[in-house]
Amino acid sequence: MNRVTITVAGLAFALAIESFPATGQTIRVTFSGYKGDTQIWTDVITMDGKNKIEDIVDGLSGAPDREAVRFPDARTGELYTETVNGLPGHRVVVKDGFVYIYEGQGMSGMVMLEEPPLVFDPGYPSHYGVVLSRYRDAPGGSQKIPVVIPQKGDYCRVDVTRKSPVSIPMGETALSAKTYEFRVAYKETVTVWTVDGAVAAIHVPSRDEYMVDAKYPMLREKIQMIVRRSL
Repeated sequence: MNRVTITVAGLAFALAIESFPATGQTIRVTFSGYKGDTQIWTDVITMDGKNKIEDIVDGLSGAPDREAVRFPDARTGELYTETVNGLPGHRVVVKDGFVYIYEGQGMSGMVMLEEPPLVFDPGYPSHYGVVLSRYRDAPGGSQKIPVVIPQKGDYCRVDVTRKSPVSIPMGETALSAKTYEFRVAYKETVTVWTVDGAVAAIHVPSRDEYMVDAKYPMLREKIQMIVRRSL
């Protein structure tokens, strides 16, 4: 797949949906994905205000190419659609009071609409920022945020907990990063670091995967050091 990877210096992926640019203003951010020390994908994230968030993932080292589009402000119709290597992946549609979840050509789940569904696919870095927009910093602690996880075909509750902040040395300076823990399954947790109100790095232990904002050189190595110290 031949695409131009775009990195916009000085623009970070907005953590909170309220801080997305106004309609008509587009921001592009690049994230890199690593399995251990090996880069396995590059994700160009395009945000069109609150209307649309698009992830275009170029797979490396045998990883699949993926494209995902979500409509954060939508309440009915198509909320999320994905293709994997050009073939239909997951799709989430709200219609007639139900949430329909599709996988490939078939339906994998249908649940009654309980509240405006928040689609969350743990494989895309942009999705963590949207979930964090629902986290209330004032009370802090552990907060259960209802989401629709396409792979599970159902509503789920992601338990998000704010942990102790860290200082990440970057040459002659240091990044002050907030830390959040996502419990996405009974025995699966993901750690998310934010800098200046924006998602900067993500660690998925179950896949030994790191997702990092490409505008920060050496960030992946620094995050790996933090992870190793915590083991």
